[in-house]
Amino acid sequence: MDHEQRSKAANAQDPKQAGKIIRSLKQLEDEYFLAAGPLSERMMAVAVQAIKKATPEPFKVVEADVTASINIAEWRSNRGPGQDFSLTLAEIGAEEDREYCWLTAATAVGPTRLGLEFACRPGLREAFQAVTKDEKKLADIWKAGFLLDQNDSRLFLPIVIPPEKLAQGFEQNSLDAVMVPVTKAVELAIAAKPHLDALAAQIRDAAKVSK
Repeated sequence: MDHEQRSKAANAQDPKQAGKIIRSLKQLEDEYFLAAGPLSERMMAVAVQAIKKATPEPFKVVEADVTASINIAEWRSNRGPGQDFSLTLAEIGAEEDREYCWLTAATAVGPTRLGLEFACRPGLREAFQAVTKDEKKLADIWKAGFLLDQNDSRLFLPIVIPPEKLAQGFEQNSLDAVMVPVTKAVELAIAAKPHLDALAAQIRDAAKVSK
């Protein structure tokens, strides 16, 4: 969004809504700080623990910041350290000019979604996009429950935590029971490994051809 677009968006605001926001600035600031900071961090910490509990050997869970990835030897890069592919707990569909908190993504009340993404290293992104354009080749992937974000070409299993259940979890000071969608996504991803292996092979082959 450029300066002109921002100006138009600002001028298009509802005057009454603007007044309401101004009168509630302190409350809004305080609550957003809690939502984007401590509350999001706590939810993500419990989600990562749920991933660890649901991930069997020989898969390995690697934590990074507030999120985590599921790795396995077959997806390791043969071009150095790191993974060609991983299953990563991620926010899907974020716009570059706007930040959304993890709570918003997890409850699907905004434009972003929480998902377990079948992610690939940057050097394979072009090949990934080429392979996933042919949706017929991904029939088994779709059956496994994966979706493809059309804007960013990101393949993921959606994770949606009902807002009321998450609210009750915070009120009861226990989020473990709220993490069923996270556990389910891990189980679906692990079960889909043969199909993900086949997709990984196609992407690696496409990357070789493009060079």
